[in-house]
Amino acid sequence: MTFSPLKKFVSNLNRTIIVNGYETNMLVLEPLAKRLQAFFNCPTIEGAYLENQGSPGSIGSHFERRIFFNEVSFFILTYSI
Repeated sequence: MTFSPLKKFVSNLNRTIIVNGYETNMLVLEPLAKRLQAFFNCPTIEGAYLENQGSPGSIGSHFERRIFFNEVSFFILTYSI
């Protein structure tokens, strides 16, 4: 079973787009877009690309590595006894 808390939380803020022939998702959130526009000095940025490669648990669960290379992604594995 794949668990992605980010996907569940932002399902209505997620936009699927085609970039260089590949389907990818974008997190579209106005405060995030404003910060990205200022950081990248680009007034047309609408949101942040989400990861579109890897295992089913990592696809769409964190920011795109090739753009946000310093973003930290980790998981927690718990067991019930």
